[in-house]
Amino acid sequence: MKYLIHILLFLPSILQAQAPEGINYQALIRDASGLVVANQNVGIQLSLLQGSASGSAIYKETFFTHY
Repeated sequence: MKYLIHILLFLPSILQAQAPEGINYQALIRDASGLVVANQNVGIQLSLLQGSASGSAIYKETFFTHY
């Protein structure tokens, strides 16, 4: 009975500790002049690099917007 109480108490915290399937974020695309890029198709690649800016990619997502 004591073990069942421990399992029931810690089960919600175990279930909430799962890693998400992706990263939620919003972005605003600007050109070199700082103007918002509107009404154009845009491709975006997001990479998380290990260690430094030249490190290997440990996570990568690619998106394409369609106008």
